[in-house]
Amino acid sequence: MNHSSRKFRNQRGQTSVEYMLILVTVTIMISGIFSKLKAFLIGEGDCPNDSYICRVIDYYQSPGYFDGSYRYFSVQR
Repeated sequence: MNHSSRKFRNQRGQTSVEYMLILVTVTIMISGIFSKLKAFLIGEGDCPNDSYICRVIDYYQSPGYFDGSYRYFSVQR
């Protein structure tokens, strides 16, 4: 009886170690994915030209996008 309880404790310990290793692996993978995503969207430093957000901001602030005047259209019925 003592031998079987020792075997059960060893299995539980091995299972908990496996779960901890999986948790550490998933945490490292998610951290790497988020750092790559942050570098793509925001960039490093003061808004470099290759980041997605800076390209969108530059597009909407370009002189040809909006010149400050509105056009009026009449809809005929």
